[in-house]
Amino acid sequence: MTRWHAGVLVAASIVLVALSGRNVVVRASSRGSLEVVRQTRFLTKANRPVSETAPSRSGGFVAQLCAGAARLTRLRCPSDVRSGPVAPPPADDLAASLPNLRLNIVLGAMQNVVVSGTGVDSLGAFQEPWATFKIVSTAANQSIPQPAEDPYGLPVPAPGMSFDEIPHANGLFQGIIENGCLGTPATFDLTLDSSVYRVSSGAVFGQVHLVDAVNGPGYYTFRYTVRASDEAGNVSDFVFSGDANAFCTAKSGF
Repeated sequence: MTRWHAGVLVAASIVLVALSGRNVVVRASSRGSLEVVRQTRFLTKANRPVSETAPSRSGGFVAQLCAGAARLTRLRCPSDVRSGPVAPPPADDLAASLPNLRLNIVLGAMQNVVVSGTGVDSLGAFQEPWATFKIVSTAANQSIPQPAEDPYGLPVPAPGMSFDEIPHANGLFQGIIENGCLGTPATFDLTLDSSVYRVSSGAVFGQVHLVDAVNGPGYYTFRYTVRASDEAGNVSDFVFSGDANAFCTAKSGF
């Protein structure tokens, strides 16, 4: 076993133990269908004032967790969404005071829906399935994560279960387009790559590549599914969902 793999296994154990002590809502999910709707996009425009923001829910939890894990491994946990939008000023003053467009994409829930067999599950301690997340935008002047950085990783629920109101620092993407609220609103072009894999072996059980866009300020929900098949042929649909909020801001940095 390489030093990197050993570090990942230690970090996986730390995360799962920490999760057990946090306010994670775990519930049973229904058995899935063998049919999978082919998905190419992951965002849906929703009715919600852009002055509201998807909450961080983290309280610094992952920042503390990763501080220890990062010394042994390249494992990356999602970062805090530290600031949200404020109520916009009158329209005449908008361009002058809030010129930049910011987007926060925040993970809210993960679900493991059994499709066949016993579903994709852990094989024991340090052999859990994890999910990876990487969202990038070429239009962003600044972003967290940056395009060259490794994906984020998080443990996934057991078959038939879900994690709701995830208490991690759960920002999957934060981006800023400078002067993106001046004139014609700017557009975040978004690419999402996500997978489910076994941390002990690195075997990838399923993955998706999706593209979408956010045009100017607005609130969106996101939802996508990764169909995963493990070494024994057990199949699960991993469903990931959350919020995406774009808003005008005076800040040009994070």
